Amino acid sequence: MRVYRHLGDVPEGSGQLVAYGAFDGLHIGHQRLIAQTGEAGGAWVVLAPCAAPRLSSRRRVLEALRDAPITGVVFGGEGVLTQLCLRLGAHRLFVDSDCSISEPAGAGLDLSYVSGEVGGELVTVNRLRGAVAAGALDLAATLLGCPYAVDGRVVHGFHRGASIGVPTANLRVGDLELPPEGVYAVRVRATVAGGVFDGFGVSNLGRNPTFGNHERSLETHIFDLDADLYGKRLDVAFLQRLRDEQKFEGVEALVAQIHRDIEAAREVQRAYE
Repeated sequence: MRVYRHLGDVPEGSGQLVAYGAFDGLHIGHQRLIAQTGEAGGAWVVLAPCAAPRLSSRRRVLEALRDAPITGVVFGGEGVLTQLCLRLGAHRLFVDSDCSISEPAGAGLDLSYVSGEVGGELVTVNRLRGAVAAGALDLAATLLGCPYAVDGRVVHGFHRGASIGVPTANLRVGDLELPPEGVYAVRVRATVAGGVFDGFGVSNLGRNPTFGNHERSLETHIFDLDADLYGKRLDVAFLQRLRDEQKFEGVEALVAQIHRDIEAAREVQRAYE
């Protein structure tokens, strides 16, 4: 699969099938669309713009498409879709049900909208975004087929975790959708020296009121990993909300609660193993 930044670089007449969608969130409707393009013999993809807050980084979307039978990916809206279909001489178009187009791009296209259903309702980006924002993690996981996860680069924070014996990875998540502030049992994935680490941890999402932070952060204490993650990408999947974020009278009370949170997250880990 190749990613094309310029439509003029796309080889003319090189494909008969095109798929169109933002694939934001990569929910089961998106997965069905990708599977159908594979069954039909592979496709070109026009990756449509998506509104903030996003549910998936572009990196995550491209990784999901990488292993699918996709010839190439082009970024753009409906205008780019029309131009690509004409350039390729496409005859069939699959469209993500979260998107809509004014008319089939190009003449004589066989147009199909592809969707998924859960509980008798369509699976849409708005439905998934609402579940995440409300902290309905079980519903979000059902709509996705897996726990909701965000990814980003590990950046330097205040380094308070290391000073109290509980080091954390501070994740830069940009404009991604996040669940309500609180403490969560999480699953983490990172590329480290020697391969890919796939493990568990506990995350604090919020403003650390004990220390009076003004900006929201996602800080994760990762179990059973001793590695320098600064600058590396980290995936954090939200498994279970453990409690609200709260302000403690002092550092000792905070540390005691953190250790209780770790044990609670370990219990969640044991349920997954």
